[in-house]
Amino acid sequence: MYVSSACVVHEKIKDSIEELGLNGFKDIELSGGTKYYAGYEDDLIRLKEKYHLNYLVHNYFPPPKEEFILNLASLDENRLFLLPLTS
Repeated sequence: MYVSSACVVHEKIKDSIEELGLNGFKDIELSGGTKYYAGYEDDLIRLKEKYHLNYLVHNYFPPPKEEFILNLASLDENRLFLLPLTS
């Protein structure tokens, strides 16, 4: 059984994985909810080796460099992607 990285709230995926690894979770589903940052791939590899983890990729992962909304309900082809997503 895999636990979702979205179960813990951190801005960077490395912090979420570190917390899960420290708490004994070995099978982790990489999911949305974190921000993009350069080097996240290296962090995931390092943490996988450190804690002997298994990963599955699901949902909004990896995080994109620029956030966007995919508007599947729109009938207007020009409004399918809304860039950039601003808060």
